[in-house]
Amino acid sequence: MKVTDIVWETDGPEDFDLPNQVEVPESIVPAGIVEDELISYEDEIFDYLSDQYGFLILSCNFRV
Repeated sequence: MKVTDIVWETDGPEDFDLPNQVEVPESIVPAGIVEDELISYEDEIFDYLSDQYGFLILSCNFRV
């Protein structure tokens, strides 16, 4: 599962070289999940990305 088109909340115009897409590990979102089920994993995905990169997400898209 991949998070794409990520817009990070960086509190300013600085470019921290943050990725605009990230592959989410199966430990966060199990393999074989269908798109309709992703909403139930949204908090875990956002927490994972925040922990990994140190910034919150303003917006993004999900791809299964």
